[in-house]
Amino acid sequence: MTAPAAVRPTRGASNAPLLEVKDLRVEFAGRNNRPVRAVRGLTYQIAPGESLGLVGESGSGKSVSALSLLGLLPKKVSKISAGSAVFE
Repeated sequence: MTAPAAVRPTRGASNAPLLEVKDLRVEFAGRNNRPVRAVRGLTYQIAPGESLGLVGESGSGKSVSALSLLGLLPKKVSKISAGSAVFE
């Protein structure tokens, strides 16, 4: 397996973000049909060549936010209730 190539911005490249997440909200099915809100209004942009680290306490929604963007959350018990993600 080969390592991925480094991402280098080109001269005159657009300032448009490579990934833009706006107001992401993720819920899980809870007891008595009450939703458990795991992610509440996450918004960020990543430009070409940039890195982003999510930092927070255990249970703060870091993994859930990443899994939701990848489409890897279990559909029977989770739902993206709001927000958008655009990858260019």
